Amino acid sequence: MGDWNWPRLMRDAYVLFTLAMAVVTIVGRGPGGLDANAYWRSDLDNLYPTPPTMFGTYLYSPAIAQLIAPLTALPWLVFLAILTTANLAALWYLLGPWAFPALLVPVVSIELLMANINLIIAVAIVAGFRRPWTWSLVLLTKVTPGIGLLWFAVRREWRSLAIALAATGCFVAISAVVAPHLWAEWFGWLFKYAGQPPLTEAEGGWYTQPFPVPRAIRFLIAAAIVVFGALTNRPQNVPIAAAIGQPDVWGFTIALGAVPLIDWSGWRSRLAR
Repeated sequence: MGDWNWPRLMRDAYVLFTLAMAVVTIVGRGPGGLDANAYWRSDLDNLYPTPPTMFGTYLYSPAIAQLIAPLTALPWLVFLAILTTANLAALWYLLGPWAFPALLVPVVSIELLMANINLIIAVAIVAGFRRPWTWSLVLLTKVTPGIGLLWFAVRREWRSLAIALAATGCFVAISAVVAPHLWAEWFGWLFKYAGQPPLTEAEGGWYTQPFPVPRAIRFLIAAAIVVFGALTNRPQNVPIAAAIGQPDVWGFTIALGAVPLIDWSGWRSRLAR
């Protein structure tokens, strides 16, 4: 027993679990994938037909819709299985073997059932400290969690900031060359519904977000958390601030990006003392 390679066994067990979840999803016994359905139904010929607070509405930039367009041609359950597999892989990237008990946490299990991309965004933020171009995913999807880029500005890491913005600009430019009208539609759609109250459930909207704090206040709080983290060398503050700085605070799992960024050896040393 003592000679068993437990980390490898846990990893292999998680791979088998992920594959099993993919199969279960394909046969129609997996998660409902309410959020994933909005991605799958995105139509480049009619990308923003409904208000942003209506269930099933595609919310992100045209660049993301163009990127996933080949996947949306797949059958729905295959698309959902791919996204579920990506989410489970992201969970392991963030938590390692702790991904197993995390599956029992309601916030995480609901995230997997809804099949949003918050876990993938958390991975992009964590990877962004070494590969700043991954911030493009953040800026081209939920946009406002990009407040985390203040980390590079405060620490005067101008090269990393330039890479993040330049990479995003390149993706936007390519997307706009292919379909400039989609960007005009997206910005027009955002301005049209900015400040309007959300639709009621009877109107097909979702219910009130769990933290009804005005967005301006949340953005200021998020910015302060990033600046404090940058000044005190706490990178774990960035995904926490990104979670707070979302347009609507539903993607709590973005904050899981803090876990691999914490200096656990330093914590163990302090506890030992």
